[in-house]
This record gives sequence, C-alpha cells and structure tokens, in this order.
Amino acid sequence: MKRAKPLACIVGLLLSVATFARQPADSFRRPGLASFAHYYGGLMKSEEGDFNGAIAEFNHLIELNPRDAIAYYNRGLLEANKRDFNRAIADFNRAIQLSPKFARAFNDRGSIKATMREIDGAIADFNHAIQLSPQFVQAYMNLGSVMAYRGDLDEAIANFNQAIQLDPDSVEAFEKRALTRQLKGDFEGALSDLIYCDELAPPGESRDYAHLYSWLVRVRRGQTAEANRELAAYLGSRRNTTGPDWVSKIARFPS
Repeated sequence: MKRAKPLACIVGLLLSVATFARQPADSFRRPGLASFAHYYGGLMKSEEGDFNGAIAEFNHLIELNPRDAIAYYNRGLLEANKRDFNRAIADFNRAIQLSPKFARAFNDRGSIKATMREIDGAIADFNHAIQLSPQFVQAYMNLGSVMAYRGDLDEAIANFNQAIQLDPDSVEAFEKRALTRQLKGDFEGALSDLIYCDELAPPGESRDYAHLYSWLVRVRRGQTAEANRELAAYLGSRRNTTGPDWVSKIARFPS
C-alpha cells in the first residue's frame, strides 16, 4: 500500500547510526603492535569526538595493511559522521571489494545512500546485507525505513515485523512500525506498539519518543483531552532532562 508520507512521521524513521567493527586478532599479527595501537587509537579518538584524529589513525593502519577491510569500513563510518558521504561510500566500496561477504558494510553503505536519497541503491544494499546475514535486525529496520519513505507501507511493516521476530525487545523496531502504521491509518495498531515501547524501555531510559508519538496518534484519533492528560502525566514523572526540553514545548501545542 502506497500513501503520502507526512514529514513529521518520516523523521522518526531515520536510519540508525552504525558502530565500529572490532578488529580480528589475526589482523595484528603481521603488522605487529603498531597496527594494534592505531586501531585502538582510532577508537579512543572517535569516542572523544576527534573524528579527524581518528581518521588519521585509520589512515596509518591502512598504510600498514592496505587489504584490511575493517579499517576501511571503520574509516568510512568516521567520514559518514563528518557527513563526507562520498568518501564514506568509497571506503565502504573498498571494504566490500576486499571482503565481499561483509554484511555490515553493505548495510551502512545503504544507510549513506538513503541519506543521499539514492533509494533504489539503498534498498539493493539492505537486501544484500540480509541475504548475507538473515538474522541482521538492523538491516531489516533500515530496509523498512526506506520502504516507508518510498511509500511502500505494507512492505515496510513486513520488514519491521521480521526485525521484531528476531529481536522482540527492540524498542526501535516497535517505534518504527508504530509510525508506519500511523501513516497507513492504523491508529489502533500504532498505539498498541507505542504502549508496548513504553513497557519495554528500561527504568531511567528516555521514553520521550514513545510518549510523543502516542500523543500524536491519540490527537489524530480525536482524543485530544486524553492525549494531553497522558502526556502531562508523563511530563510530571520525567526526571533529569538535559538539553532543549522539546517534549514540554510540544505539550503546549494542543488545547
């Protein structure tokens, strides 16, 4: 089923950021300690937010071992964080050339292509990642996200269903399925998913998005008073908010 997609809903279907791939121990044997030092130097600098310094470490690592697929992959992630998408794709291409069964490289190249609105290429990469790794939850969620963006809502939901089947505790998968159900007009299903998201969230973890989307669904169902009460109750229990308090601002919109 295809349907126009409101921007406010699509924002919640954004693709997830990847994490670094760990280096296999045998990749350090021939280059020796220097390779080990550059790899973990890159990880540490990345965690500190020094992306240029981290890229320099992986540059040195690649000089030592030009056939290290994981080094190219991790450098690609850093370049993607800097929004240097062309360089990121070039590194993912090289990682895939060196390691054709590198499912994560296909998945993350697909994420960059989707960000660049190369939707057909992104879909091909996500499908290939799933073919290589049928248990790859993130690839199903990413494929579902781009299908929803394209307006293929039934196909999007099918992919979120698969992600949930593989990881029944994935708050992200339930949130994305809820948003897609809302786009399709299935407000009951969307609200059910959002309520379950709230139940899944560990104590102390932010549940802002689940409550915001629940509020949106209830308002669209004409239950504005109930939506406001639920959001007000959540805001009353919310603690340790840092940064812009956008949930409180949203709560002032309805009347």
